[in-house]
Amino acid sequence: MYPILPSTHKISEDDFGWLDDLIRFQYLISLNLADNDLKTFPNVICHLPRLSELNLASNHIDSIPSDIAKLQSLEILNLQSNRLSSLPNEIEYLKRLRDFYLSFNLFKDIPMPLARLTNIRCSDVNNLCLAGNNIRKLSIEVFQQ
Repeated sequence: MYPILPSTHKISEDDFGWLDDLIRFQYLISLNLADNDLKTFPNVICHLPRLSELNLASNHIDSIPSDIAKLQSLEILNLQSNRLSSLPNEIEYLKRLRDFYLSFNLFKDIPMPLARLTNIRCSDVNNLCLAGNNIRKLSIEVFQQ
């Protein structure tokens, strides 16, 4: 993924009015908004039908909208180092998702919607990353198909 902004440019939530203009980029396939102090998931992203890579790592996002299900082309989703403690059930509709990074969030158990994602590659479980969470229980249903 290639950043839209130089990596040294920090922007605040107030500076993100331009995000609404992303709707005009219907052919956008890769978006990197990592490390930008975002507090909410920009819902406009859910209206980019060809997006295959999305990096929102190292922000302060605490929830994912159910509209994420509209991202039917999404293959790589990086949500590491945010404040997530749950995932919407609609995440299961991301049928092309194969690399999902959830490390260093606030999960206490493995979210059940992950059990319904059938395309995540699990070679050594290095494409479903949950490191750095406070996971206290493992439900066998998450690992069964």
